[in-house]
Amino acid sequence: MKPSYVAVIPARAGSKRVKKKNIRPFLDTSLVEIAIEFAMESKLFDRIIVSSDDEEVLSLEQDTKYTNVSFVERDEKSAGDTSSAAQVVFHLLGKDILSENGTAIVYLQPTSPFRKLYDLMSAVDVFENNGCLQSVVSVAELSEPQEFLYQLDKDNSIDISKSNVRSQDGTKLYKLSGEIYITPLSHFSCLNTDSILTSKAIAFKSTADCTIDIDTELDFNMAEYIFKINQEKNND
Repeated sequence: MKPSYVAVIPARAGSKRVKKKNIRPFLDTSLVEIAIEFAMESKLFDRIIVSSDDEEVLSLEQDTKYTNVSFVERDEKSAGDTSSAAQVVFHLLGKDILSENGTAIVYLQPTSPFRKLYDLMSAVDVFENNGCLQSVVSVAELSEPQEFLYQLDKDNSIDISKSNVRSQDGTKLYKLSGEIYITPLSHFSCLNTDSILTSKAIAFKSTADCTIDIDTELDFNMAEYIFKINQEKNND
């Protein structure tokens, strides 16, 4: 049976550090619209769902270009400051908007606007080649190797015994880039799970030129600037 995929795009209203970051103007569009149009362009998804408690986001449903996108209003439990991605998915399952009979959800955060279609399709290949049983998550390499990162002792002293390691010889570390999360829907048959990822996930190295996960005003402004430069390059 051919795997089926549902895109889930979370767009909560209550961001504290960047007010209404998902829907506020980002060049001539918004972060949530970039995520929706990315999902539409991929032609991967049987369904695209936007989960939000923001009336302005939900009003995008009236736009004729989004007629095949489902906009779902979140409840308080899945829209709080500490609500997890898993709670967003459980809310959709509880409203019978998602079916556990599908293969997987692809969680596309609007705050990662630099994701590439190539990466999405490559991550799907990794997911399918591993039997559609384990989550696949995009990661980005940290600029500093492990040996350049320190913990401070209580007296603010640090152990610099490994500081003579050259950066190119150091141990590479990776962070979740925020761009792509693919998880089998069967993962959510366990009602106690608090993570959108299976306990053992497979990392996929992002090829995006920029992996900003927008969380501050500085992030937002930097992302907007870089996005504009990329647009100008593509139009040359």
